[in-house]
Amino acid sequence: MALFSKSFLGIDVGTSSIKVVELQKSKGINLSNYAVLSADYFGEGDFQMRERGMLSISEDNISEALKAMLKESGIKTKQAFFSIPDYATFFTTFNLPPMSAEEIPEAVKYEAPRRIPLPLSEVILDWQLIKGGPSEDGRTPLRILLVAVPKDVINQYQTD
Repeated sequence: MALFSKSFLGIDVGTSSIKVVELQKSKGINLSNYAVLSADYFGEGDFQMRERGMLSISEDNISEALKAMLKESGIKTKQAFFSIPDYATFFTTFNLPPMSAEEIPEAVKYEAPRRIPLPLSEVILDWQLIKGGPSEDGRTPLRILLVAVPKDVINQYQTD
């Protein structure tokens, strides 16, 4: 199965609104539909709490809001990608000496515990080479982007 189907959703649960975009793949990626729901919709009830600039809405209310948004906008696409707020993630970059493509993953695994302030068993880890490249000539330094998201954050997005 391909990573992307012909259409997919991007979902952002932000501090002031919930936003959904439906994107279609055909000669590039095109916006085919969208929906926005202001945080004001949630009123001042028990399920809304503004703390340190973040809006906290219960998972049930987010789920119900998303269902209503999808129905109202006519979006039928089921494959979705959620944005994860930057305050819930760890990003860092670091340099590695020149090395072969086979050595890079092991070097990143070695460096990760030194760069991420949580045990690696508690995070989902990913990385990308952002400068340089694997080298057989031994002269090309590497720049790595390392990203970690706590598993409990991922689990919140995966609940029904």
